[in-house]
Amino acid sequence: MTSGVTVLSYLKATSVAHLTAEGLARVRPVIERLGRYEEFPAHVLAVEARGGPA
Repeated sequence: MTSGVTVLSYLKATSVAHLTAEGLARVRPVIERLGRYEEFPAHVLAVEARGGPA
């Protein structure tokens, strides 16, 4: 059971994450692998555009 429609029903939640260059370097291989596997080339390009070692 749920309550009726309220103003909250029309709001969109947004998350923002911050990653240091070192943090990105640590997760970059996973991001690239998942992006290629799931066929999300923009995710791979986004992490590549941020530079640094692969």
